[in-house]
Amino acid sequence: MNELRAIFLTLGLATVAALPSAAAPQAVGQLLNVTGRVEVQRAGQPVRKGTLLFQLQPGDLLVVREGGVAEVVLFKNGARFSLPGDSAARVEPLALQPRSGPAPKPLKGLSLVFVRQMNTVYKPPSTRILGVLVRSADEDGLGPCQPSPSGAVRDAAETLHWVGPIEGQQLRLRISDGRRTVCRADLPPAAREFKVPPSTLKPGVQYVWSVTTVADGESGHECRAPLRVLLPRERTEVEAMERETAAARRQDANDPAPLLLIAQVYERLGLRDDARAAYQAAQRLRPDDEGVRAALARLSVKG
Repeated sequence: MNELRAIFLTLGLATVAALPSAAAPQAVGQLLNVTGRVEVQRAGQPVRKGTLLFQLQPGDLLVVREGGVAEVVLFKNGARFSLPGDSAARVEPLALQPRSGPAPKPLKGLSLVFVRQMNTVYKPPSTRILGVLVRSADEDGLGPCQPSPSGAVRDAAETLHWVGPIEGQQLRLRISDGRRTVCRADLPPAAREFKVPPSTLKPGVQYVWSVTTVADGESGHECRAPLRVLLPRERTEVEAMERETAAARRQDANDPAPLLLIAQVYERLGLRDDARAAYQAAQRLRPDDEGVRAALARLSVKG
């Protein structure tokens, strides 16, 4: 069960709640470009509607009704297939096995960079860090709110932003790595941004930053958010995947698959704004798809 949970978190998918919790097999793939009526038949369970981002398990039977199309990506080798209408295929870790109708058509597979990201077990931030991410009950009142960024950033020379209105004599900004405060600054109440001093943030370290109002020496309203600078390797891989995504988009601007793949990488790494933008672009292509709506709803939840 821990392995299954890790894979779900790695790909940042919205279908976890829909899957059985007892000894379920590890997901081996997912649906990407889905049009028309697509069904997933899983042993011992009711037939499910196939949507973008739907996780596939070994032995699942994919059924594409007449006029529909389903695109599948497999996590282990990055293989991609298109399953045409009026056909069915069984999901295996490395391929789709035809069961009826036209056989699955192989598509261009993912690069090794994408495959590595999809097979990397997600390591959530330490509870020592996340334990301080408790929103103030007055977050929506008169105080700093909507901290940005909230998640990962690419550059250590980051500018932090928040909004008001704010009541207080000053603002106190802190950045902590969970053990100690690595940066502290007292700011005027009109401040709405802070440039992080050079060398403050170390790549790969999970931080929490906060802005608190101070009046008569007493702390008041506060907002907090996680913050992590990508490792050089992560940044290089993201840039490579972005180039791959752009090339795929140039070939077919109406295919949501490249957007969904890069969106999941962004989300896994904590690049929430980038992930949201990619999901929104996919939603413009598939405005009624439940999987994309669920992904955007997940990203809208405050951290």
